[in-house]
Parts: sequence; structure tokens; C-alpha cells
Amino acid sequence: MSHCQDNNTEDLLRLLLRSDGSKFKEDIVKNWYRARKFVLGTLVANDVFDNIIRQQQKIHVVLEGTSDLMMSVARQIAFVAHYPTFNDATGNNKTIITILFDKTKVSPSSILDFVSKEEYLYNLSRYCKCTIKVWQEKEVKIVYNENSLVLMGWTLANTISQTN
Repeated sequence: MSHCQDNNTEDLLRLLLRSDGSKFKEDIVKNWYRARKFVLGTLVANDVFDNIIRQQQKIHVVLEGTSDLMMSVARQIAFVAHYPTFNDATGNNKTIITILFDKTKVSPSSILDFVSKEEYLYNLSRYCKCTIKVWQEKEVKIVYNENSLVLMGWTLANTISQTN
């Protein structure tokens, strides 16, 4: 089997295996490629790489929804924005990813497990500061890994469900 894409580049994402040695489903791999193309294109078009690497500015990305494609976008942002801005001297977060989720589709108690799936953010929830904010009548805040030295933070905030 050839591992080359149409443009004759190595199809590396298709070669990745799950921790148990099995292959990822084709739709997951396609989402990874779509997310990679979108994120890299957006960062280059908006000159974000210059801001986060040369000028050491923070990047805060807000994603709406938890579709497979949107979670692949979150994964790609973690890959390309987190590591270039790593600075162990300061211990400050340089990358923040906010994921707005609908609590009628994913419960606040299971959202951390959901985003930690192997095809999404996987182990980042173990190592990075993570805040889950749930809005009822007042904001409820749950923080995981508050003193994490990994320089990436992410927030999961539920969207308010409107009833008519």
C-alpha cells in the first residue's frame, strides 16, 4: 500500500496508530487533514505565526461546538501553537483554547473525557490547566491541573440553552 497523497507527499497522518496498535478510522484521518489545512492556512493568512513566535504574544482561540471536525481543529491548534511558544522560564500560558459546548449534547461531567479521546486532545487534559465553566444561574467553575507547568490552558464553557 502506498502512503502518498495526491500531491506526492508522505501521508503521515494515515500511518498513525492508536495506543492499542489499531488504525484510526478514515473519517478521523480526513478530519485531521482538513483541520491541518484550515488551521495552517488561517495562521499564515493572518500572520499569527509572527505574533506568537517572534513577538511572544499569547494566542486565544475560541471554538464553537464539539463536532469531530471542530475537535480536530482544536487538536491541530494545540500542535502548531503550543510548542513554538513554550517558555519554561516564565511558566505562563501562551496558548488558550476555549471550546464552547452545548450541555444538552455533552454533559459537563463527561466533557473532559470527551475531549481527551485519543483522536482529539488526548493527554493534554492530564498535563495542562483545564477549566470547565458551567453557567446556570451563576457561573460554576471547576479547575483541573491548576499548577500545571505545561504552558497551555484550555477552557470548556457550555453554551446557554434557550427555551421558547
